[in-house]
Amino acid sequence: MLRRRASRYVLVLVLLLAGGWMDARRLPERQLGARAALAAIHVYQGTLSRWMPAAGIVCRFSPTCSRYSAAVIAKYGWPRGIVKTVVRLARCGPWTPAGTVDLP
Repeated sequence: MLRRRASRYVLVLVLLLAGGWMDARRLPERQLGARAALAAIHVYQGTLSRWMPAAGIVCRFSPTCSRYSAAVIAKYGWPRGIVKTVVRLARCGPWTPAGTVDLP
């Protein structure tokens, strides 16, 4: 029974990876993954990002990281856009001066 359940999980994982690979080959404006990522970013911008300054969290970059992420995902698609977003987030820290301009 455990082997059957594990093989189902592997099959689901393979199907998800194949679907993601096929979706990534589309133009960015037609990618379902890009649409989902943009929708998640817009939900964050409309809800949680409003509370960040009150908690003392302020983005060091201009434009903000969520606006940058939305722009690169819309321009390059979800795989490359997410990589660019992760690279930018990795640069965020005390070693980066506040007000750094980093255009998409």
